[in-house]
Amino acid sequence: MNKDFLKNIIDMHVHTNPDLRHRRYDDFELMEAGIRVGARAIVIKTHQGSTVDRAFLCNRHNEIVHQGDNHFTMYGSITLNRQIGGINPFAVESGLKLGGKVVWLPTQWARNHRRQMNQSTDQCVDIIRDGKPVSELKDVFQLVKDFDVVLGTGHLSPEECFRVIEAARNAGVKKLLSPIRNGGSSE
Repeated sequence: MNKDFLKNIIDMHVHTNPDLRHRRYDDFELMEAGIRVGARAIVIKTHQGSTVDRAFLCNRHNEIVHQGDNHFTMYGSITLNRQIGGINPFAVESGLKLGGKVVWLPTQWARNHRRQMNQSTDQCVDIIRDGKPVSELKDVFQLVKDFDVVLGTGHLSPEECFRVIEAARNAGVKKLLSPIRNGGSSE
């Protein structure tokens, strides 16, 4: 198979090991695969919090082992699920200062995801209250804007996505990633 079509590709959303469920690759295996096919970058994601430190280690490994012989970069992200306190501007700021490039809104702890998976919504991370985005999102939007990174809508419902995207745009966020396919998820 000709892999030239992958040259310079950027994958914005890959789950790797370690994880609470088995994934096909660990961070280093994915990095090496990306280098082999000539990818430009990969953003690694976890539902358990942040992958920023893991991306740093991959990039350092790439520097040492490959000695700058490629143009590949691994990027980390932060996911605002219950494990890191939900909508937590302090965790976001820390992750972005350490090099994170994507901030994901709740995934497995989003109300929409939990409903679709027939799980209790008692502890979900709500992003809409009384028809409006929760106030904590203002600080997150400001950080995303200031660091000029991507805001991903996670596993929110389409209606939640539309409201959050509108609020984020009004706050000056320029880079948004929203699959708006969130009728359910197997992740």
